[in-house]
Amino acid sequence: MTFDRNILNKGAIFAFFTFILFWFNTQGNADSFLGAAFCSIFVMLCFTFISLIAAWEKQHYQNVKTKNTITPINNFQSNRNWQQEWEESKLRRKKATYDHIINVHNMKKKSVTSVDDGVAKFSHIFNVGEKAARPFFQNQHVQSILGYSSSQTSFSKTSSGNIKAKKVDENFWDNVSKNISDNQAKSDEICAAPGCSIKVSAFDFRCFKCRKRFCPSCEEGKSILCKACS
Repeated sequence: MTFDRNILNKGAIFAFFTFILFWFNTQGNADSFLGAAFCSIFVMLCFTFISLIAAWEKQHYQNVKTKNTITPINNFQSNRNWQQEWEESKLRRKKATYDHIINVHNMKKKSVTSVDDGVAKFSHIFNVGEKAARPFFQNQHVQSILGYSSSQTSFSKTSSGNIKAKKVDENFWDNVSKNISDNQAKSDEICAAPGCSIKVSAFDFRCFKCRKRFCPSCEEGKSILCKACS
């Protein structure tokens, strides 16, 4: 327990003067001496309590000041953690989109063996055809899910007959979104559900049997067939 010594010294002086004043004002008998002593002790206790409060406030101020000097480092670490979590969340969302397309179109049971094989079998499900299908099947996550390695990535022949490798586009979804937005003006495809006029894209559910495309409000895509074909 710590005290503020300056306040204690002032308290002792005030207690002494309180004793003298009380004793002389009460004619200096024995009872007045006890009363003066009691008053001086009470004054000293009050100053002791005040000194405790002052010492606590001083210690609290020092702790806050020390904490504020460390805060910038903690904020920097917090920002780094937030950015890392955001990047990981973004990657999980991309993988979830890939998994959704694979599951909806039942690609695992189609035994895709290479990029060209996947493009040949599933380019029709993409709104921009092979231009979006090839980067999709070149993605490492898609390759790991469907079970073919990057060494099996196929090559496409050019018009001159030469064969050259196509690199995986890391910004696949950005390019697909751009291509879709460029082609939306040319495409008037709307939801095939009766009475629904919502526009649909290559990422919306498409029935495996009738090949019609539906918006999320009409079909949730839990099955490979629409309600009419089920």
